[in-house]
Amino acid sequence: MNQGRKIAESAALLAVFCILVFLCIQMPFIGTILMFVLPLPFILVAAKYNLTWSLSYLAVGTLLTAIIGTPLFAPVAFLFGSTGIAIGYNLRKKYSFSTLYVSSVMIFLFGFVALYVFSIYFLHVNILETSIDLLRDSIEQSTKMLDDMGQSPEKSAIKRFSESLDMLIILAPSLFVITSMIMVILILLAVSPIIKRLRRNGIEWQPISKLRMPRSILWYYLIAMVLSFFIKAEKTDTTYMVIVNVLYVLQTLLLLQGYSFLFFYSRLKGWPKAFSWFIVVLSLLVPIFHYVIRILGIIDLGFKFRETHNKN
Repeated sequence: MNQGRKIAESAALLAVFCILVFLCIQMPFIGTILMFVLPLPFILVAAKYNLTWSLSYLAVGTLLTAIIGTPLFAPVAFLFGSTGIAIGYNLRKKYSFSTLYVSSVMIFLFGFVALYVFSIYFLHVNILETSIDLLRDSIEQSTKMLDDMGQSPEKSAIKRFSESLDMLIILAPSLFVITSMIMVILILLAVSPIIKRLRRNGIEWQPISKLRMPRSILWYYLIAMVLSFFIKAEKTDTTYMVIVNVLYVLQTLLLLQGYSFLFFYSRLKGWPKAFSWFIVVLSLLVPIFHYVIRILGIIDLGFKFRETHNKN
């Protein structure tokens, strides 16, 4: 490829990236939406050029972010840029959607954790603890106002809420994983229509009905459940935190598998997709349905219902 054209295309995409960074910083509300498109220039570069060029492009983009924007936004630009390179690299190699998604989540998770550590040690700001402290203060103020009005809330409800906030700190590693999974999906949703217009080979989405987790997840889940019953540890112990986080992540994966089975069975019976999406939304609004969907995920992995149907 002509080196001059390569540099010109990269420079044009870099200019687009700088504009996006400027809008994200100067217009926070619109920037929150545009942030999901921030990886696009990196995706296009990594999908067309080799990894060395893409990483150099990332370094220049991060440096320009610190110059034209603010040094504090540079780690965010690096996070979304590296995720874009992971997506673009998978597109160039024509890997499957599952490989693209998992590798992008891993890159985003690594960058997300690094950004969190950076904020603690360099900015002296723990976003998670600060948010939880704000929630505690808000609850205390609301409780005081209700007491002054003679409508004291139930102490058991306040205690449960306080315990939930404590659990958020314990589940921080799991929350990082789940957040990374959601963020990558949102990024892919935002950039897919644009990539489809600019490239011959876009992102080939895998239908949710074909999602299949490894069967080994059932064994991991069973082991984690047994350990949670028999190992008695304090909430501050590392053992407790590891078991709880492993359980939370595995339950989330089984929930996704349950949704996959729901869409598969609906398609098998010829039910409208609206029905499946209604169940998904209902389960998100009413958490008790999580148990039902999770059981469907366990059944889907434990029994060879799909294989039997495909043979018939």
